[in-house]
Amino acid sequence: MVITDDSDEARVRAAYQANLAAYLRMKDEIDANYPKGRQVAIDGGRVVADAESYPALNARLNEIGRSDRHALVVTAGEDEPEPLDIL
Repeated sequence: MVITDDSDEARVRAAYQANLAAYLRMKDEIDANYPKGRQVAIDGGRVVADAESYPALNARLNEIGRSDRHALVVTAGEDEPEPLDIL
């Protein structure tokens, strides 16, 4: 992850925390509506994209003008999301 300044880092951390809270609220709904193993992106407190793999999800996020840097990517059917540093 490339962070340009402290305020940028703060925004990324705030977005992560908000999206993690949204995921925890929506986990049961995600697990019920997406096949186990499906990659799901949460941004702005809602699901914004899903795909069968991370590369496909990243491409979809780019298509819709969103960044995986600000979205929380989770795998449907897993217990908890694991933090992932995108290089």
